[in-house]
Amino acid sequence: VDAARARRPAPPGKKPKGTRAKKGWLFLPDMPDRPELAQTSALVYAVRLGRPTTVRALLDAHVPLLNAQDAWGYTPVCYALHLLAKERDSVVAAAMADMLLERRPLVNLRGGVERPTIMAPVVSALISGDAQRLAYLVTRCVASLNTAYVYLPDVPAYFTGLWERTASQTQSRVPPLHLAVMHRKLDLVKLTCDLGANPNLYGQPLDAEKVRAKRKKEYDAECEVIMAAAQEIAENDGKLRWQSKARLGVMAQLKKLKKAIASIEIPGWSKPHPWVTPLHLAARYGLPDICLLLVQRGALVNGGGAA
Repeated sequence: VDAARARRPAPPGKKPKGTRAKKGWLFLPDMPDRPELAQTSALVYAVRLGRPTTVRALLDAHVPLLNAQDAWGYTPVCYALHLLAKERDSVVAAAMADMLLERRPLVNLRGGVERPTIMAPVVSALISGDAQRLAYLVTRCVASLNTAYVYLPDVPAYFTGLWERTASQTQSRVPPLHLAVMHRKLDLVKLTCDLGANPNLYGQPLDAEKVRAKRKKEYDAECEVIMAAAQEIAENDGKLRWQSKARLGVMAQLKKLKKAIASIEIPGWSKPHPWVTPLHLAARYGLPDICLLLVQRGALVNGGGAA
C-alpha cells in the first residue's frame, strides 16, 4: 500500500517522480505514461492506489465496475487479494478485499492450465495462507480450485523470498493444492481438499505439448525398430534370429541408459521434475501426515498422469 501511495500524482506545481518519457522513436506514436493501466476502470485504479474510502464510495453508488476487467483480464478483487498477499498485516488492503468480497464478485479467470497466473484470487489466498477468505471464495463466490493454475517461479518473483529454493527451480504450472502442500500445514491441506480440490491434478511445464509430441515420436521410433526386427526374422526364417535379437538388445540398452542419465537429479545443478503431484511434493518435504491425508482423499500412489 505504501508503494502504491508513492505512485500517486504529485501536488500542484511539482512533477511526479519516475514517469516515463512520452517521446517515442521516429515515426512512432508517443508512449503512454503507464502502460500497465491500460483500460483500467476507476475501481481498479482506486484499489491499486490503496484508497478504501473511494472503493466504498464506488461500490455504494452501484457503479457496474465490480467485475470490469482491465486490458490484462484482471478484476478489482484480483488486485485487492494480490495486494493483501504481499502485505498481510495491511489494514487498508484487508478492508478493500473484504469490501469487494462482500459483493460476491466473479473470481474465476479464463485460461486455466493454458494461462497460469499468480493474480487468481484463490491463488493469492493460498499463497498468504488465508483460510477464511479461501473458504469464502469457494462457498460464497463459487471459486474453482481445479482451474486456477499458477507458474511456480512467479511466486518468488512477486513475493520475494517465499519458497525461494523450491518454487524458483521447479518450472511447472500447478493447481492451488500444491501451494497448500508447500505451506506444510495439515489444516490448510485438509481445508483445500474439503473445498473440492482434486488431489490427482499434476503440474506441467510450459512446453508440455512439445514434451508430449517428443515422447510420442520416440515411442513411434521404438515401435518401428521392433517391427523391422520382427519382419527381418520372419523373412529369413529364423536364420538371422540371434543377430536381430542382439542388435535390438544393444539399441534398447543404449536408449535406457540415455533415459537414466537424463533423469538423474543432481542437487544444486539439475532442476526438479515439472510433472509433480501434491503427493510428490509432500514426499519431497517429508510430510507423512499430509501424504496419508492425500492418499485417503484418493491420491494415486503411482502418480497418475504425471508418472
